[in-house]
Amino acid sequence: MRRTTISALLLTAAMAVGGVWACTDSSAPRVQPSPPPQPPPPPPPPAAFDITPGVDTGTIGYWVVFRAQRADSTVDEWVLSDTNIARVLGRYRDWITVLALAPGTVTVKARRFADSGQATLLIPPADAPPGWEVIDLGLLDAVRGSANAINESGVIVGTLQEGWVNPVSVGFIYKDGVMHKLPHAADLVYGEDPMAIGASDKIAGIAYAHGPQLVSWDNADAAPRLLSARDQPSIIGMNAQGEVLANQGDLRGRLGALLWRQDGPVDLGALTDTVGWGGETYANAWNARGQIVGASKVAQIYHGAGNQTKVFHPIVWENGVMRDLGVLASSCRSKLACGWGEATGIDADGVIVGTTIADSLFRAFIVENGVMRDLGAFPGHNTAALAINDRGQILGAVGPDYYYWDYGGTTFVWDNGHVQTLGSQVVSDPVLGPNGEVVGSTIVSGDHMPHAFIWQAGYLTDLGRGLPAAMNSRGEIVGTRGSIPTLWRRKQ
Repeated sequence: MRRTTISALLLTAAMAVGGVWACTDSSAPRVQPSPPPQPPPPPPPPAAFDITPGVDTGTIGYWVVFRAQRADSTVDEWVLSDTNIARVLGRYRDWITVLALAPGTVTVKARRFADSGQATLLIPPADAPPGWEVIDLGLLDAVRGSANAINESGVIVGTLQEGWVNPVSVGFIYKDGVMHKLPHAADLVYGEDPMAIGASDKIAGIAYAHGPQLVSWDNADAAPRLLSARDQPSIIGMNAQGEVLANQGDLRGRLGALLWRQDGPVDLGALTDTVGWGGETYANAWNARGQIVGASKVAQIYHGAGNQTKVFHPIVWENGVMRDLGVLASSCRSKLACGWGEATGIDADGVIVGTTIADSLFRAFIVENGVMRDLGAFPGHNTAALAINDRGQILGAVGPDYYYWDYGGTTFVWDNGHVQTLGSQVVSDPVLGPNGEVVGSTIVSGDHMPHAFIWQAGYLTDLGRGLPAAMNSRGEIVGTRGSIPTLWRRKQ
């Protein structure tokens, strides 16, 4: 019995090696080893959706729209890879508007839950014609802007729009290559637009609070001062003494021209107070001698049913005295047909140009030594004189109607009796330079956006996309390329 027991125990121990128990009893359960754990399944690949366009090319200063192709038309987040090259202007549900700021490549990503999409924006360098440079003034933290005026020292003022949904405009000054915001009024609601800058960097503009108001900044660090709160303000300019010339209206739609001097405003008055409606005058230009030209109402013709026509004559104002320049009409089809005219420019010597009715046509005129005569360009056609520089060169236009330059007319330069046209293209908002240059914008073949240009002595130079606004005597041009305030100037 003792041997049998020991042998049985040894056999049992041997059978237990490796963790497997065996039993002589066939009815006992068998225990098998556990299999190793299986690795987790790989995560599903991320879902993706398309963004259109998948690849696009942007122009500096202009927008590009991307749209996510999702059934629910919703995106949680849009991300740009480099906000120094492009900036988000606005977004709604499945689309985004991107502003191109500088040359480079930007990845545009969109996300919705675990899904995502991606597109690419390519921004090439801005084209500049030989001998010219195109300078972006910047936007700071704004979404768009415009350069409005430049003085003889090259100091620029303009407007920045802050915010996309509820925009507010703020003024800026650009000096020595640096942009700064101008101080704004305490009751600023909709913003301010600086529109003129003088030799001492004094600035004039329009503020929007409880209606548009004329304001001025004594310098770039001073808060704006209210000049007037009358309606329909428009600034003609600021002279070297910091005086401001502007037009304003009233609640009845009557216009008035005012000159703000250091001791307050001077109302230019009117030629006549017409049948209880009050006199009306507007200014168009002035020179360094303080002579101001424009037009003043001389009659108001009633046509029944509350309709009436205002008849204006060209005027010159000097030292508080307004003088009627008269019109060219030699015969009258009606009181209106022989009455209307306006003066649009005056040079340093007091030579005046403008447009008046002459028989059945609108004709450009020139006034020298107090005598008005037809400019003589394009006989038998409607013409207008738009401006004159101190060399006596005149910017004009010829076409089928008075506002022909927006309707297929032709812009020309008159110089001592000789006329040169700028070509057949339609020119918008032309500006005459001090040496006979003409700056403006036009549509060129192959592009639906306007291009800035400069024309001189028969040669037109395309400056690329843009809208010029002003030019100084140094030939520096300011304006806007899409949404970016811009300076065009010749290379030194």
